[in-house]
Amino acid sequence: MMEDQYVTFETAKLLWRNGFGERCRKYYLSDGHRYEHTHGEVLPKGEQIYPCPTQAMAMQWLRKEYNVHVNPIPWRYPSQWKDIVVYLGEPMEKDDKYDICQYQKVFASFEDAAEYGIQRVVRDIVAKIQKALLRDQHTDGRAIIKAIQEGEA
Repeated sequence: MMEDQYVTFETAKLLWRNGFGERCRKYYLSDGHRYEHTHGEVLPKGEQIYPCPTQAMAMQWLRKEYNVHVNPIPWRYPSQWKDIVVYLGEPMEKDDKYDICQYQKVFASFEDAAEYGIQRVVRDIVAKIQKALLRDQHTDGRAIIKAIQEGEA
């Protein structure tokens, strides 16, 4: 049976700090313990909670909010994942594909590669996109990529 892969505590905090506020079935408490929310459950006062999305939900949020796609690519062997390509734009439109970066590292599973990709995108790219959007007040992909690559964002 396939199970949903939830993001780690570190990734959940990064997502939350960068605007992720979607409702999730699971949450992390500030001490890193993950719990499943049940109807009517009351949290201790003053307790910081972080939404704990699945990796698929986090990647969907990055696509929806920033049009940034995280794409782990299989390597020579089915059990290894090597590249994580991150791009702005739709993956099927060759001419309109705006490559942002590519991380090369070997991972044991798709889930490990996806987790790493989500973390790197949120750490390295989302804040720069937010700054570029605020500064330029537009969503032109080429201008955002140029600003990111030149370190202006």
